[in-house]
Amino acid sequence: MNLYANYGGINKSVRLHLTPAVYQTLPLYSSLGTTGTYVWGDAYDIAGRSATVHVESEARNDTATDRTVTLAVTVRDLDGKTVAQFDGGDAVLKAGQTSALKAEKRVNGLNFWSWGYGYLYTVTTAIRENGKVIDAVDTRTGFRKTEFANGRLTLNDRVLFLKGYAQRTTNEWPGVGMSVPPWVSDFGNNLMLEGNGNLVRWMHVTPSKQDVRSADRLGLIEAMGAGDSEGDPHGRRFDQRVEVIRDAIIYNRNNPSILFYEGGNKGITEDHMAMLKAMRDRYDPHGGRAIGAREMLDSKIAEYGG
Repeated sequence: MNLYANYGGINKSVRLHLTPAVYQTLPLYSSLGTTGTYVWGDAYDIAGRSATVHVESEARNDTATDRTVTLAVTVRDLDGKTVAQFDGGDAVLKAGQTSALKAEKRVNGLNFWSWGYGYLYTVTTAIRENGKVIDAVDTRTGFRKTEFANGRLTLNDRVLFLKGYAQRTTNEWPGVGMSVPPWVSDFGNNLMLEGNGNLVRWMHVTPSKQDVRSADRLGLIEAMGAGDSEGDPHGRRFDQRVEVIRDAIIYNRNNPSILFYEGGNKGITEDHMAMLKAMRDRYDPHGGRAIGAREMLDSKIAEYGG
């Protein structure tokens, strides 16, 4: 993106993942070709504080033999209390196979994520074999009901008027730059809430995971860009935008603060918008998020404009 300087170096936390021979994949599509874990809710009863929680985790068997495994799920609240446990039954992972393991359960007594109320749950997905856990992954997420219809956003059965800020995605601090600790991200992003904003529209490119998680904690709604260059390119350049939004969706689809995917800082053609929408529909069909772009209020494909 030519509006952002390439600072170089490592400016955020780095984690080394060591996996067993049978494991759940990471949500790193371009580099690894994998999609990781996907958690969502549906059939919401807001007044009754219940929803059906679904989990889909991509698993890989790197051994030379077939393995019979079970995806076991534990849902814990902010205090670490277990609110639900369930599994998807036995499944066979063939040698060398990558396959999605699934489980679901109706969960009661939920606290729903909302504006200014960043209630999060830890969803632990564990692969078990013969009753023994051989791999476990924690996903920090939240549950909320959205609807985009008649020119309105409804969040948890309440119409919400959006107001907020368009912040540079680097979100740097003077004299410090981009390399800020998480508490500084929380401090800065909370200023938007204290300024009576409920939405941050990150400009042009995908925000850092640190800022996405900060918005989750704070209850700050996000519009997540992917990548653009103030226009509607064609050929390989637009193919790259499709790939970038695919990667960004896979990487951030469990973060409840993201309610919008942005396909461009400028209007794009209907065909191009359809390509981006297809990525949303393929990799985040249940996340309750709208996809659109600026300058596309007259589009028949984009789900929002402005």
